Amino acid sequence: MKKFVLMAFFAWAISMVSTIGFAAGYDEEAPWPSMRRDYRNTGWAENVKPSELADRDQVPIWTFHTDGPIFSTPVVGADGTVYIGSADFVFYAIGPDGKLKWSYRTERLIDSAAAISDDGRVYIPGGDGFVYAMDIETGEPIWKFSPTNLESGVVPKVNWFEGNVTIGPDGTVLAPNDDFCLYGVSRDGQKMYESCTGGIVWSAIPTDDAGRHFFCSLDRACYGVDAGGDRLWKTSTWGVVSASPAIGDNGRVYVASFDGKLYALDPATGKKIWSFKTGDHVYASAALANGMIYIPSCDGSMYALQDAGDEPRLIWTYDTLDPIRSSPAVDGDGNIYFGNGNGEVFVLGPDGKRRWSINLTESDENDVNASIALGERAFYLAMQDGRVVQIPYDYCLEAGRTDPRCVVDHGEGLPDSGVSLFWVTPGGSSTSMEETVEGVMPGAVATLRLLAREGGDTRAAGVERGGLEVEVEPYFPHHVTVSLDHRFINIVPDGHVEPDREYAVRVKGRYREQGFTLLGHIWITSGKLLGEFEDEVKFKTSMPSAPEPEPGEPIVYTHMSFYQPTIFPSVAQIGMDDMNFLVVPTEEVAPDTWNAWVMVAIPDEQGKYNPEAGNRVNFGARVKYDNGMIIMEGKDVEFDHAGDRLGFSLFRGAGVIEEGDDDLKISINSLYAEGKSLSMAESFYEVPVFGTPCVGTLHVKKAEAPKAPEGISVKSLSIKGGKVVAEYENTSGLKTGEHNLGIMLIDAGTREPLTIDYGRATAQISDSEGNALRTEVELPWKYSLMKERVEALVFIDGARIASTNE
Repeated sequence: MKKFVLMAFFAWAISMVSTIGFAAGYDEEAPWPSMRRDYRNTGWAENVKPSELADRDQVPIWTFHTDGPIFSTPVVGADGTVYIGSADFVFYAIGPDGKLKWSYRTERLIDSAAAISDDGRVYIPGGDGFVYAMDIETGEPIWKFSPTNLESGVVPKVNWFEGNVTIGPDGTVLAPNDDFCLYGVSRDGQKMYESCTGGIVWSAIPTDDAGRHFFCSLDRACYGVDAGGDRLWKTSTWGVVSASPAIGDNGRVYVASFDGKLYALDPATGKKIWSFKTGDHVYASAALANGMIYIPSCDGSMYALQDAGDEPRLIWTYDTLDPIRSSPAVDGDGNIYFGNGNGEVFVLGPDGKRRWSINLTESDENDVNASIALGERAFYLAMQDGRVVQIPYDYCLEAGRTDPRCVVDHGEGLPDSGVSLFWVTPGGSSTSMEETVEGVMPGAVATLRLLAREGGDTRAAGVERGGLEVEVEPYFPHHVTVSLDHRFINIVPDGHVEPDREYAVRVKGRYREQGFTLLGHIWITSGKLLGEFEDEVKFKTSMPSAPEPEPGEPIVYTHMSFYQPTIFPSVAQIGMDDMNFLVVPTEEVAPDTWNAWVMVAIPDEQGKYNPEAGNRVNFGARVKYDNGMIIMEGKDVEFDHAGDRLGFSLFRGAGVIEEGDDDLKISINSLYAEGKSLSMAESFYEVPVFGTPCVGTLHVKKAEAPKAPEGISVKSLSIKGGKVVAEYENTSGLKTGEHNLGIMLIDAGTREPLTIDYGRATAQISDSEGNALRTEVELPWKYSLMKERVEALVFIDGARIASTNE
């Protein structure tokens, strides 16, 4: 009888498995199945011990190229396949030999890590608003899930899955979204629950032994929820939080904030037990291994701490100079792996000394912001320039290794004491100043960085704005700005700079200790005076060999990237790279100077840039042609993008055209802006930033001349009741929501583009079927008083089809 009952039980159990499915967690055979590797987000591969690996020198170093920047962490399967998404909209499965196994194109960029389950699936978060369940062997889609909480607030919400997908031990897919919610999704793609916050959620979600989940939000808070997604607690910080919490052996939750602090939280209540302050905001996540806590900061340092109960204990600090946004990974020997903003990958020993490092820079797009994944015989990283790289363990330490990129010195490679000025490339790499800097674009912003060291440590110090003296010889018109953290000095050309000429910049001033800061690095007050400095930097301008621009031809600005202020790439780097500005010159208003209409554009699979439907990013600009260089300037530019609202009093791009596969190393192309206001969804709204300098780089490429669709024309164009109104003859049934319909306004007297927030001022009127009837632009009051001087130009998909002077 017992045997019969037992057999019946097994039959029932098997039937239940086939009916309800087996709950799948991470693939236990995969060495790195998620962004932070395990359910507790420790970032620790305890079983990977390079010291015990045989034939390490037989493992090759290889590189796989994608067509867009990469900001997400690779995940590694049981057979050594590497899975990663790129800003080129494509998710890749790369075999152990570095060759493509399969790929899948989504509708938007991918900037977050996937997760590998133990039932043969890989879960992919997409910027197109879907989580995809894919067959891990074939890349065939099984299902896709979309968010449901998209009611707009002050700034329109977006549906990007920018948070890293994780899997709970019960098989629940944990998917955070930019719509402010964490979604629990079943293994068959159905929503189990949503847990919403007051801001965008980027955290990878860990699970503790009690089934609780912990995550943080850009609303400056962290949350604990139970296994069903119901909130247990909320704990606020003084900064937005992008980092992923990690759960210690003691059950405590460790998470860092943009206020520059690492917090230890009680898992049951969220109570702050202690905090540790770094020198800048913290973007990355902590790693936990061997009783240690490793936390990097955008001040350029890696910190090693111990939890001493009621307080943290600092064990050591290692300074790399450039910001660290790469969350550390730790192997079974206790070695710590991470990258920084200068294209360098570091391997530190448990004692905090460099074992070795390698600089992987091939262009100025060299940031290693993605976290490193540890495989069985090599580790993997991704770079801003779109490369995925496999590096064998202890690569630079192998006998006879002569790779010039390797450094095996145990120190930091920085001055022991004193004040130094570093030249900073447009991509943000700091270069020591021992000789003249060659190859500087004549229209580029010249940036210098202050570094103050004392006794082998970096001081939290910056330039005193008052009394700063900057002299340029030979002189060219310019103005000088200082960064929010007072570390960068920018010399911005206001006019012509001669090519093939050597310039000297003499800087004299005082430097002070950091005082009270906001968000970890924005100086509100200065601390005590530390001393004075005086230095001279020399650079030589030159024009590269590049296609000569044809004045009046459309161009596109792509891969725009700000490194300054340091907080900008932490909150908006992927958003900026997702923006491609299609610049369409409209008329020559002075020799080599044109007015232009600017729209955000999206590349298709053939690489053509097409204006995005809608008017969230439109503005008028001036384009100047100078000895083969193109300079585009827009003033009082404001727009919404990816849940953010950006305002710039000046937006400036200077560069030369690149074409084909032989893109120039973009260290010569310069992107510069002066901030006006900043919003992040509903976390904070139109905060004035008082001319904050934003400095970076970009690509400039030729674009096809836009063509207007057939069957639509402007039947009337007039100014009525404070609005500019274009009424259409629409015989083709053109849908408003599928096209970019805009009106550019200029001052008919000065020929200057009027500064208007087109995203808000433009309204599209359509009939019940969505067919375009008219476009209206509301005139700001300052222009409504000068209606007779307002000239309007109408564009459809970037093609000019009418104007008031025709």
